Amino acid sequence: MVARDAAVPVTVYAADSRPRLLAQLRQVVAHRELLLVLVQRDLKVRYKQTVLGALWAVLPPLLLMVVFSVFLGRLGRTWSGALPYPVFVYAGLLLWNYFSSAVAQATTSIVSHQSIVGKVWFPREILPWVPVLGAGVDFLVASAVFAGLVVYYHVPVGWTAVYAVPLLAVLMVYTAGISLAFAAFNTYFRDVRYLVPLVLQVWMFASPVVYAADAVPGWLQPYYRLANPVGGVIDLYRGAVVGGVAPDMWSLVGLAAEALAVFAACYAIFKRVERNFADVV
Repeated sequence: MVARDAAVPVTVYAADSRPRLLAQLRQVVAHRELLLVLVQRDLKVRYKQTVLGALWAVLPPLLLMVVFSVFLGRLGRTWSGALPYPVFVYAGLLLWNYFSSAVAQATTSIVSHQSIVGKVWFPREILPWVPVLGAGVDFLVASAVFAGLVVYYHVPVGWTAVYAVPLLAVLMVYTAGISLAFAAFNTYFRDVRYLVPLVLQVWMFASPVVYAADAVPGWLQPYYRLANPVGGVIDLYRGAVVGGVAPDMWSLVGLAAEALAVFAACYAIFKRVERNFADVV
């Protein structure tokens, strides 16, 4: 038997219990091919053996637009001002449908992939972000209908439409953060998947989707924007794209800062609890 030399130093590597945000994001970038493959698979499975296929991305906001236009009638036209109410409400539903569908699907993303969570290592945040990117594809498809409505109602689109890009980026960051939190909570508390649809339903009517943000009382406006950044993005997006109104830069910067703060907080929560995912799924 050969004796082990006690003088040989032994180095032990311990995992950082508090990894930095940028380091974790670099791991996701390193696994970007896995993320893209899962997004492609999700889109194929979602519309496989369906008659309408990708039209299912258009039907929810389109049907809701018709329902709200018919039943709200004159009241809706008072909110939309110079804009035709179908264009007004579809612009809000377009963004809301992206946010709500991404969050709803992301909530069950960890549990639905339990077969691989406990066997293969990869950044777990990839799973909630698959629906976030997949819903972006649905958003692009549904935007074709929005373009058709703009042309049909002869709504002018000016240079202010370029603000749609940063506003959509803000919404995507916020959605990615909320998706991480809901997915983590649902892994430990399965009641969350039943609660989320109710929360989203209330959240929609608390957002300026079918009505203008001006309908909110003036004294409540600062708190309203702070508590509901999704509503703020919808309001600024609609004004920039079809209203010809450039968003107030302080409002845009404030929404971006809030989205980043929510994203960082939700990411920290997710990374803190993910170590036990394999034991609870």
